[in-house]
Amino acid sequence: AVRNLLFCREKPTTVILSHKLLQISLAENLPAQDGTIGVRIPKFAFCQALLAGLGHPIVSTSANLSGKPSPSKYEDIEEEIRQRVDFALPNDASFMHPDVGSSMIVKMSEDGAMQVLRR
Repeated sequence: AVRNLLFCREKPTTVILSHKLLQISLAENLPAQDGTIGVRIPKFAFCQALLAGLGHPIVSTSANLSGKPSPSKYEDIEEEIRQRVDFALPNDASFMHPDVGSSMIVKMSEDGAMQVLRR
């Protein structure tokens, strides 16, 4: 079901759907109480290639501490975050991408109907 959403190329898109639609096993504490999970479809080509190579979504978090602003470039990521991660993309222009703003959020029901929650 999620593979059909790859049309979301104009901006990053987060799809909220029942974890059952993913057809992969997840840690029990990953889905929300209602059984849904958010799957981010990135616009950044490097991330698309990484996910295509893996063949499934990966779990990640935002690059900011709760309540703190989202960084717009690598240098804005707090050192506390950088020290806690296993890997960070090199701070190199070849990995940078233009600011695309906030992601589109789409909710998909189990019957495949979609509702845009944020454009």
